[in-house]
Amino acid sequence: MTLRSLLALAPALALVTPGLAQVYSYDDGSTENALNFTGAAEVGFLHGFDAAGGADSIAELHVAIGTALAPAGQLDGDLLRLAVWDDPSNDGDPSDAVLLFESAPIAATQTNSDLKVTYPLTPAVPVTGTFFVGVAVEANAGEFPVGLDISAGGSGAPAYVISSNSAIDLGNLAGNTVPPTVQTNAVFLLDAVGGGASSFGTLYCSPAVANSSGAPATISGSGSLAAADNNLLLEVQAMPTNTFGYFIASRIQGFVPGPGGSQGNLCIGGTIGRFLQQVQNSGPGGSIAIQVDLTAIPQATGTVAVVAGDTWNFQAWFRDANPSITSNFSDALSITFN
Repeated sequence: MTLRSLLALAPALALVTPGLAQVYSYDDGSTENALNFTGAAEVGFLHGFDAAGGADSIAELHVAIGTALAPAGQLDGDLLRLAVWDDPSNDGDPSDAVLLFESAPIAATQTNSDLKVTYPLTPAVPVTGTFFVGVAVEANAGEFPVGLDISAGGSGAPAYVISSNSAIDLGNLAGNTVPPTVQTNAVFLLDAVGGGASSFGTLYCSPAVANSSGAPATISGSGSLAAADNNLLLEVQAMPTNTFGYFIASRIQGFVPGPGGSQGNLCIGGTIGRFLQQVQNSGPGGSIAIQVDLTAIPQATGTVAVVAGDTWNFQAWFRDANPSITSNFSDALSITFN
């Protein structure tokens, strides 16, 4: 089994980019090459990271499949699996990695675009010390699903490729046809998110129904759980671009599929308040965010102040066209304040 590269490779420097949440990343957001393995059924790519402060909970993976520079093959719809592993020896070598999480197969979307699709992990996966995150994806003939970021690569970043002539065994990485092999001159568009915004509160109703962006919209919160601090930021990502939406809130969880002809699921119930004074446009980035006034949560009969011990549930509702004009929802976030 041989490794095939789409373009010529060149070495560069590694990059680690922090964010509002604890973001684990090496890439610079673009790829310059891609690879596959001849005769493989699945190929995979992994990054190793050290948990911030020694321990964290991984709430999201951000993954791009293929390359925008010289796309090859029809990758949309190819099945991928996400995984998180512990490194029991904390040496950065995934040969002895212990599987902590494996997703069900997911159809790849927005491939060959260098766009990282957000995949929430519900519940978040606790990690300590060194850990790995990775993706296994179908390796069809004529396709190059593993995008390589060469301009950010090299410099010893723990990036590995793997393949198998059957399904990759995520529970025994060393037992695959091509075991984890270090990628010395490139990294991948593969990020992990822990702590901070993505681990604030409890996500449920995840993943949401995919919208016209090809991905499910994901909600997150950040700030303080202390009601008296009045500090809550809500954000939704992976919405359609340049569309309008707003947040809704209730003390009660629920589940109503396709309310009013929507393509999504309403995941709160009871008395529902709408943040109509804070309607947002998702812009070119496909995201909206508001600073919530905890002293005035909208409800049908007026506003309500959050007090310690309250649990509130939040979700985003937005316009969509998939293909006809309709609406859709993000997943939902439950927050208990103290």
